[in-house]
Amino acid sequence: MTLWQPLIRLIRPHFLLGVALFYALGAGMAHYLGYPIHIGRYIAGQAWVSLLQLGAHLLNDYFETSPSTENQSQARFSSENEAPRGLRLTRPLVLWLALACLGGVAAFTFPLLEAIAQTPVLTILLLAAVLSACLYATPPVRLASSGYGELIVSVLVASLTPTFAFLLQSAAMHRLLALVTFPLVFIHLAMMLALGLPNYATDLKTAKGTLMIRLGWERGMILHNILLPGAFVLLALSLVSGLPLSIAGPTFLALPLAGFQIFQMNRIAAGSKPNWPVLIFTAVATLGTAVYLFTFGFWTH
Repeated sequence: MTLWQPLIRLIRPHFLLGVALFYALGAGMAHYLGYPIHIGRYIAGQAWVSLLQLGAHLLNDYFETSPSTENQSQARFSSENEAPRGLRLTRPLVLWLALACLGGVAAFTFPLLEAIAQTPVLTILLLAAVLSACLYATPPVRLASSGYGELIVSVLVASLTPTFAFLLQSAAMHRLLALVTFPLVFIHLAMMLALGLPNYATDLKTAKGTLMIRLGWERGMILHNILLPGAFVLLALSLVSGLPLSIAGPTFLALPLAGFQIFQMNRIAAGSKPNWPVLIFTAVATLGTAVYLFTFGFWTH
């Protein structure tokens, strides 16, 4: 195995693209409200977010895998006993890559200093994001294995990321942020619960603390089935609260996907043989469709 195959798995480009879409959503809201888009800030902010996300993932993988025993189900990097040609992705290298990403976060903070000076709340937001990422991945807290990691990730990705992008362009909070991001946090958390279900038995045996393990599969499925309709109820309430129909209306196209996701979860709960790839695809597609339609609406209106 060469370096690139495990490295690509470790980087998780699909997660990076997902966070980039949430970042574009926040900037799109600023564009919709008439704020000029500062391209330099946009690029620096996107780099800051992506490097922090990647650094947190790498730190989590480093501390999740011990030197003596590798988690084969994750297979994030090659072991010392393998003999591939080329550079091997070992634990020390993963740590150095994580530290390099965090160094990049510090470096990309400097282009944002002007925006931070104009918007003091950005300082709080950046510190909260860095602190949450560190607490998520590193001991002794390691929220990733506490059962609350998915909740932290959902808030960081679906709420703080678009808020950060919005504030970089607008320098002021707006109620539109809450109207849009609250339903997306619900959908994102439902996706995280669905993604945690296929590995439930393995996580239970290895005592890996996930939200699904902490809740138990029955309560986890019930929460999943509450979150999805709850998200669209919040979206409907957002329309009443002033979110334009031209923006929010198309997002309801994700509702059939959410319904199919709940249908699959109910079949699994009833004892039917699960089709994990379909469940995972549906969960990702539900969130991706909702975020994309929101983002497209804000950038085109």
